[in-house]
Amino acid sequence: MNKIVKNDGKGLVELLGLDEGTLEHQGNYCFMAARNDSRVDIYTEPADEEGETIRVNAVYIDDEEYDFCEWCKELMPIDEMRKEVQLGYLCGNCQRAIASRGEKLTYED
Repeated sequence: MNKIVKNDGKGLVELLGLDEGTLEHQGNYCFMAARNDSRVDIYTEPADEEGETIRVNAVYIDDEEYDFCEWCKELMPIDEMRKEVQLGYLCGNCQRAIASRGEKLTYED
C-alpha cells in the first residue's frame, strides 16, 4: 500500500472508513483504530519534511493484511486479490471485468 493522506487523523479515518473517535496513535507513526467491530493496525511514515502528510505502508484488519483494488478502489484482504504487473492489486471482480474486455493480464505470482 502506498497511499498519502494528511497527518491530521481525518485522512486515515476517511481513507480506511474507520469508526469515528477510535483512532489512537501508538508511537513511531503506528496507529490503532476500529472499523465495524474489527481492530485495525496502520503503519505509516512521514511523506514530507514538514510532517503534514503521511504515507500508509500497511493496514491489518484483525491481523489480516489489506490493500485497495487498483481498479474499483475497494479495501479488501490481499489474500483475495492478485497483483497484476502493471496495474497492481486487483480483486476477482475487476480481474474478470478487465479480461472480459479482451485485455491480457500478467500476474506477479
